[in-house]
Formats: sequence, C-alpha cells, structure tokens
Amino acid sequence: MGKFCTLLKKDLWASFQDKMVVTMLLCPVVLGLLFRFAIYGSWLILLAVSVLNMVLAPLCSCPLLIAAEKEQGTLLLLRRSKVGAGEFIISKSAAAVLTGLIAAVLICVIAEADRAVLAEYLLVNFAVMISLMPFGLLTAVFAKDQNSLNVYPMPGVLLFYVLPVFSLFHPLFGELARWVPTGFYGVILDQTAPLEYRIIDVSYIWSGIVCAVWFAAGIWILKFITGKRNYLVALENKRQIFK
Repeated sequence: MGKFCTLLKKDLWASFQDKMVVTMLLCPVVLGLLFRFAIYGSWLILLAVSVLNMVLAPLCSCPLLIAAEKEQGTLLLLRRSKVGAGEFIISKSAAAVLTGLIAAVLICVIAEADRAVLAEYLLVNFAVMISLMPFGLLTAVFAKDQNSLNVYPMPGVLLFYVLPVFSLFHPLFGELARWVPTGFYGVILDQTAPLEYRIIDVSYIWSGIVCAVWFAAGIWILKFITGKRNYLVALENKRQIFK
C-alpha cells in the first residue's frame, strides 16, 4: 500500500508538471471560460465542455503519463523496484481520474451550475472516465512517445465527444449516444437543459450497463493485445506483443 501511495503522489505531481498533461487538463477549462464570456447558458457549457473533459482524462492524460515514463526510460527501473503492473496501471489511472474530476469541478464553477446536481455530475464523470480508461491504457502501448499521442486517441475522442454533443442538432446522434459511455451525460442534461434539448434517452441502469460493457470490452482487448505479458514489458517493447 505504501508503494502504491508513493506512485500515486508521483503521478499526481507529474500531472501538474508535465506540459502536455497540463494542456489536456486546461483545454476544457479554457473552453468553458470562452463559452462563459460568450454568454452561453450554463447547461450548454456543462454539456459541451464536460463531455470533452470526460474523454480527455482517460484517452489522453493517462496515456501521456505513461508515455512520459517511456521517454524518461524509467519503466525498467520501476520493474526492478518490484512495482507490479497492477499498481502501475491503477496509479496512472487514478491520477488521470482525480485530475479530471478537479477539472470537472472547475467547469461547474465556471458554468455557475446548480450545486444540487454536483454529486450526480461528478458520479457521471467518474463512471465515464473509468469505462474509457482501458482504451487509454491500450493507446499507451502503441505510442512511442508523448508526441505520437497527439494522433492515436483522436478517433476515440471525436467519437465519444461528437455523439452526445451533436445530439442537440439531430436525434440520430442522441440515439447513437445511448450506446457509448459519454451518453451517460443525458441524465445530467435532463436536469439542466430546456425540455426541447433533452433528447438522450438514458437512465442510470442503462448507462451503468453501457459503461460496464465498454469497460469489460476494453479490458478484454487490452489483455488480448498484450497476451500473457506483463503490461510494463509490453510498454517497453510493443513488438514483443505479437510474437
């Protein structure tokens, strides 16, 4: 437990020191400020900015932390220090989720959202980030460095962001959003948006199932790609995965 706490402290510190990770954290916050200056409604700021934050934390921030370890050549040192793959994964994931939740709170403050929905809002953020985390961990396996991570996560970022946000413009997007984790935001939209914009028909039970399925699928794909190899070993040499 002490080793994990040390890892988590290191990763949290790195999250606020690494320029690329900080950029990912600040993007939704800055976007929220721009929306606020443009005098958009609170509900629209929460939707457009929060969904982006939910996606960036697992698909970009977490892989960036892992890629930094690759660049610094510390993976072998961690293995020699008896750091397990599980401890490594959970620490990086926890750091990304915690910083993502901090950004979510800042977005709420900027949007001047009703405090009554804060607990549910953070719960939705947490559930979506966790469900997408295996895909961020998978991305980190194939990324050579932090620069390559500017490309790999983009299809996923677009998919998970566009479906719920563009539901405002066409009901088809709202229907498709029901089948992805970010569609969970519909439960917050129902409480904050005008009636005509509440077009993502989801419930807590349905969204919980969707998030669980995506998480399980991501874990299965990650295990399939890495095989029986230690995750840290897979990170050191991705070519070994296919041998």
